[in-house]
Amino acid sequence: MSGRPWLSPGFFLSLLVALSLMIATACGTAATPTAAPDVTAAPDATAAPDATAAPDATEAPDATAAPDATEAPDATATPAPTPEATVAVVTEAPEAGAEPYGTLRTSFQALQAYGPHTRYRPGTSGGNIAMVGHEGLFRLDKDSIYRGLMVKEWSVAPDNRTWTFELHEGIEFHGDWGPLTPDDVINSVRELGGDDGTCGCAQIQDIFDNPEGHWIALDDHTLELDTFVPAPDVLTWIDFPAQNSAWIFSKTQWESMLADGLSRDEALPQLVGTGPWELTDLQQSESITFAAVQDHWRKTPEFAELVLLAIPQEATALANFQTNRIDTWSATPDSLPEAAKLDTTKFMSLKGAGEMNLIVWQNGYTFVGTDRQWPGYDPDLPWIASDPELGSAGWERARKVREAIGLAIDRQKLVDELLHGEGEPSSSYGWVPFKSQWPEGWEWPYDPEKSRQLLEEAGYGDGFDISISTASSTAAAITEAACVAIAGMLQDVGINAVYKNVPIGELYDAYKARTQEGITCQHINNFGGEPLSLHRISYDPELLWGVGWDHPWFTERMNAAYDTFDFDDRWEIQLEMGQWMRDNGMGIGVYGANQVFPLGPQLDSWEEHLSLGMAQSISALEYAPHRK
Repeated sequence: MSGRPWLSPGFFLSLLVALSLMIATACGTAATPTAAPDVTAAPDATAAPDATAAPDATEAPDATAAPDATEAPDATATPAPTPEATVAVVTEAPEAGAEPYGTLRTSFQALQAYGPHTRYRPGTSGGNIAMVGHEGLFRLDKDSIYRGLMVKEWSVAPDNRTWTFELHEGIEFHGDWGPLTPDDVINSVRELGGDDGTCGCAQIQDIFDNPEGHWIALDDHTLELDTFVPAPDVLTWIDFPAQNSAWIFSKTQWESMLADGLSRDEALPQLVGTGPWELTDLQQSESITFAAVQDHWRKTPEFAELVLLAIPQEATALANFQTNRIDTWSATPDSLPEAAKLDTTKFMSLKGAGEMNLIVWQNGYTFVGTDRQWPGYDPDLPWIASDPELGSAGWERARKVREAIGLAIDRQKLVDELLHGEGEPSSSYGWVPFKSQWPEGWEWPYDPEKSRQLLEEAGYGDGFDISISTASSTAAAITEAACVAIAGMLQDVGINAVYKNVPIGELYDAYKARTQEGITCQHINNFGGEPLSLHRISYDPELLWGVGWDHPWFTERMNAAYDTFDFDDRWEIQLEMGQWMRDNGMGIGVYGANQVFPLGPQLDSWEEHLSLGMAQSISALEYAPHRK
């Protein structure tokens, strides 16, 4: 494909040398992470463990014998509705399916226990697998535009609190569990916000279960939501797939299984959805097999069977791709040049699918001096202000240190050498999808000289010690490499940054307890039609977990934005928030990363159908086409 410099062997070889030098420099005083396998030569396919090898694919009949899949007409799409008038929106039209054939095989680094209940799913990544057999009400397309999925039309009244959703007709649950009802929708969404669930999404209860509002059925296909107060992020919680969003399962089936005496753990794997794929075989943590749903209400898959495999090692996934044991996977950048050596390989890409940021911890200022003060708040640390008052001497000292950290990072080098050009430098946490609207000056320059000057002005010309850790990520290998490289860049300006590899579970617990220290490198999947969608679940001091900092000024503006339903006015407030983040070194952006998917010889691209939210999981597999 043109425009991909990593397709050039010479470019790749030069990057290998540069990357080796960068990592070696970065590891000067930091603990060395486990080395990634050398992917310049593919491992012998026979070395792949049996559990990772996909069953031999049934040979596909002559492609010319396959009926052409009907192409869906262009759909009308819209951002979140605005208050000027009731807005009715038509969703993507259902597509008639052709007779499916063949087996589509893809892999994940891990397959969590299959339990597609919104409340009891196995962590926020449960959506990776649920999105195959289940569906949501909306999806966020690759351009950050909301499109109806199970919802055919929707509108919001001039009061900015009354929403109406019309469901498609003919949606059936798998098995004998009957048609979709509004009760299934209401229950599935409310369950996401359950107190003992894995999401911990209090906003779900505020919006969809507000005692002063309602979430009711008007008839068999129409729902009405009264949020009581205007809630511009309604669609954020009911688009799918995303890390914290609702998909729909059968309430009747769930209650029936529990009434029959099944335990929750026994019932969870049996819970059905309405998606284009139906579960046929489950080997927990190893493989999951689905069959295409013929005459699916929305889109019959072109492939008759879908096999998901757990392949933890990237080198093994690459080897399986090279030997035609898997057809595609969410590749890390280092695998792309090797996959490109096969003359049958094609690629599809989701631009800005995720982003990497630095979280500088214990900058929690809302409750300083109270019994809710963050456990690790220590104003003697260089990057933590002794005075939360903006512009005060105590604030400026710490602000300069955080700015120095941001200026020490050569973002373009990370994009060129770690991402092989598949990305671009970023500014602040949550702003990657909206780069076209950044004001001038938001970009972080690479300026180690000014970084050293700011450290001198703040009183740390001789440097200081700080830990830098890899946070949880579905792209853990590349995030770790970036984190190690950044540690080296900080060392170059005099900051003794020591890299630590912390278990994901331990980091997750520290986020909830707000006890994490130093800096974490965090990769997130981009989701939501506005930065506010992410910021409200990251920086609200009242939440049960935190992402490094909070401040009364930011909280006030964040709440003001949320209370503003007019899109243009709300966007102006968000730009203020983004400027504040950039000026104060909060949520320091590193890069936005494209997700590239190599496609084997039996696949063509379905890039136009991909969704943001769970980008590394390959969405819309029902649209995966046979190569003609």
